[in-house]
Amino acid sequence: MERLGIALPPDAAPDRTATGSSRPADITRSPENDEFGRSVVRALKGTMPKVGRTGRLTIRLLLDEMDKLQEVRVAKNEGDAEMQRMVLDAARRTRFPIPPKGATVVDRTFVVKYVYRR
Repeated sequence: MERLGIALPPDAAPDRTATGSSRPADITRSPENDEFGRSVVRALKGTMPKVGRTGRLTIRLLLDEMDKLQEVRVAKNEGDAEMQRMVLDAARRTRFPIPPKGATVVDRTFVVKYVYRR
């Protein structure tokens, strides 16, 4: 089974737990921003690679004001180098939605956990 979810960033409040639908507490609260977050996860699910092994990998990505990936990096790797390469390549190929007008850097930052199980 393969799963993809949004996790809280490392600098989030320590009493919050990471779940598949959590985002930082200081994002802009609006229907447009909520839909943007769901659309980013859907886009990443659409490009999630089949790695053929068990492991977890958490990436941090930042989108620019349009729809381009500005930065992607590994936040935590509990897999192997090949899994890391495949996930990062897939994230770089993903076509992301355009953020809502006025979206802040926090609104455009995502920490995403890829979970691979057999």
